[in-house]
Amino acid sequence: MVTAYTVYCDASGQPSDGDVLFVSGFGSTASKWLRFEERWSHLLHAYDIQPPFHMNEFAPGVGQFASWKHDKRRRDQFFAQVIKVLKISTQKSFSVGVAVSDLRRFQRDYQLPDNANGDSPYTFCAMLIYRQVNSWAQRHGKQSDTLQII
Repeated sequence: MVTAYTVYCDASGQPSDGDVLFVSGFGSTASKWLRFEERWSHLLHAYDIQPPFHMNEFAPGVGQFASWKHDKRRRDQFFAQVIKVLKISTQKSFSVGVAVSDLRRFQRDYQLPDNANGDSPYTFCAMLIYRQVNSWAQRHGKQSDTLQII
């Protein structure tokens, strides 16, 4: 039986938000993703967090996390649980980043293959994530037709 793997990714904001953009994600099997969903829902409920969870609210302590802003113990406890859920529910993490101004300068100064000069920082990072996932799959004997990147 061939096991399918799905990698879910998200970006760290907007290219206009700052000079660096990251796209990161986790890969796992369908059965482990189902367990992740169950554990994640339970964790959010235990801490009275309304989904969806947004790191851009948690990190600065705004929105539904405003009351947590100066509660280091609570923040640390919650984040330790987040890491635990991710570690036991996923198999591999992937992350790439780009300095947006450097990418734009590189695109301006050099002719890139496949018309990549107009690619957004998102597209650039997505292509790198795709390469990371495929490289990992090849090293671990995973068939490319069993991979999904979302």
